[in-house]
Amino acid sequence: MSEWKEEMSPVLLIIRDVVGHVFGAVCSTALQPLTPPHYAGTGDSCLLFRFTGEHPHTRELRTFHWTGDNQFFVNATKDFLSIGAGGLSSITNSRSTCPTAAGLWLDADLNNGRSQNCATFNNEPLAGGLEGDFVVQFVEAFGFSMS
Repeated sequence: MSEWKEEMSPVLLIIRDVVGHVFGAVCSTALQPLTPPHYAGTGDSCLLFRFTGEHPHTRELRTFHWTGDNQFFVNATKDFLSIGAGGLSSITNSRSTCPTAAGLWLDADLNNGRSQNCATFNNEPLAGGLEGDFVVQFVEAFGFSMS
């Protein structure tokens, strides 16, 4: 396995929660904090996905592509990672706040997250209960160098 470089992009992010949901994102930009914090990336190669179905051998892949409604693709800070945004609810915890619903949101420790419908991808919640909250079991990130 090669060393992770912060500037690697695109990035394939795969998450499995403790309930067994498998979901993630393809990000057209590197997952690194920007100064000042802001959303980055492009809609042509950014998407959310989830696998549906109860049994691993019969799961189907659902993808959620950019709607064109906004450009809230990736916002990485020292406190959270947010992919997609725009909606009516908010994410707040003791460490950070995301002002609008995020398609995929992870805390700084990559232990807890939330997935909600967002305007960027018009996705269904990728995991979690009614509020979209989930506890992470595994996270894998694959960065690609296109140079």
